[in-house]
Amino acid sequence: MNIISRLFGKRDHPLKRPAQQLVAVAHIVVVGSYVQFCERFPIGTNVEPEEWDWVLTVGAVFVGAVGLTGLTIEESAKEDLMELIIADLK
Repeated sequence: MNIISRLFGKRDHPLKRPAQQLVAVAHIVVVGSYVQFCERFPIGTNVEPEEWDWVLTVGAVFVGAVGLTGLTIEESAKEDLMELIIADLK
């Protein structure tokens, strides 16, 4: 990449990296919460850990996606960021 491209080329949106990391970070938090939840609420042991992981990861990603909709950025940028998140969730 030449210097002109680096100086004047298209730059990634500043939220691109957080969008790419949202699913992984949500999953890490969810996996770590299962044992603590079951210690506090024994009824949680009725839920399989894999189900817990999936449902709460999707929920956490949903919260992040809802936060994205409230930002004052271009709609095309929101759509691009959502595409990154959705691709990672599959």
